[in-house]
Amino acid sequence: MEDAALKTYCQNHPTVETALRCNKCGAYICAKCAVHTPTGYSCKSCIKGQQKVFDTSKPMDGVLAVVVSGVLSFIGSLLVGVAGYFTIFLAPLAGIVVGEAVRLVTGKRRSQKVFRMVLIATIVGSLPLFLYNLIIMLLFLGSGSGSIWSFLTPIWYGYYAAIVATTSYYRISGQTIRFRR
Repeated sequence: MEDAALKTYCQNHPTVETALRCNKCGAYICAKCAVHTPTGYSCKSCIKGQQKVFDTSKPMDGVLAVVVSGVLSFIGSLLVGVAGYFTIFLAPLAGIVVGEAVRLVTGKRRSQKVFRMVLIATIVGSLPLFLYNLIIMLLFLGSGSGSIWSFLTPIWYGYYAAIVATTSYYRISGQTIRFRR
């Protein structure tokens, strides 16, 4: 015979029975509420509180990060037209340079908002030449002239934009990009 007094329930889902506890506050949590950390399982409220501790950026950091990442990614995209196939090597290197430059101007202060702003600014900074070359390719496609290089060039610019943005984001945040399901 089970004793009803020994049953424990999730703090967020009162109908879900659980024996799992948060390793920070000790609250009972179910599998939906548990966040796996290197030291065990924590509740979402403890995780949010911990993330706020690591948000050290200042308001000016966002502006500096956007300007630096946008300008440097544009400068790097200027080299794509010359690099061609070697963009495979240029893009990750440019991402590292952008990430380190942002870390330098922000004093290594951290914030999820700044990380996302850098990701967007890096993509926007590398888009002008991609769009220009895409338009040129479409014009050549319509006229029936042009070489294979005119068709490959926008692909290299697109590759550059994707790789430089994700590499710089990884470099400044120290984590991979997680897409929501």
